Amino acid sequence: MATKYPTAPLILGLIMDFFIRNFFLSVPSIILLIIGIWLKPCLYIALGLILLDLALCINGWLKIKRTFETESDNPGFKAFQDAVGSHGWREGSKLFVEKRLSQQHSDSESD
Repeated sequence: MATKYPTAPLILGLIMDFFIRNFFLSVPSIILLIIGIWLKPCLYIALGLILLDLALCINGWLKIKRTFETESDNPGFKAFQDAVGSHGWREGSKLFVEKRLSQQHSDSESD
């Protein structure tokens, strides 16, 4: 069964990636975009930087989506895929993390 990657985390991840991970591309492009109101070359440079930033973000998140949707032999990742794909992504990921934390807690007590 193919697991489908939820859309909401994909969009949230793209937005966060655009502004945070590629900070050194997004901030200068926004500044140049403002300057581009008066100087057209700055506007074109800003649009080019925004397109580059967007292309890098989309490429990265498509790799994540493709990895999530492929079959995995790793039982931990398979459990994560099932948790996020079968339930709502928020509830499924919350239950998965709580289950993992309780397993680690019980393992540490037994040592």
